[in-house]
Amino acid sequence: MMQKTTPGFAALALALGIGAAALLIACVMSAVLLRTKCPRCGFSLRKVISRGGSPTLPKLDACPHCGVSLDEPMEETAGSS
Repeated sequence: MMQKTTPGFAALALALGIGAAALLIACVMSAVLLRTKCPRCGFSLRKVISRGGSPTLPKLDACPHCGVSLDEPMEETAGSS
């Protein structure tokens, strides 16, 4: 014998699933925004990242603090191979 579920329970489960997914995405995005630093000066690049998907805001392709281009390859350090 199958149990019947009420429509309200299905809607609540869907809403909770969507809310949990949104919370997970927000946590990941905030971690990325806080941890991405300029390779030269260490300044946070969250302004550059947050403008990446906007068609109306001008594209930033350099660090807003020191001006290093983000399109150029990074210089190798002594410890990297």
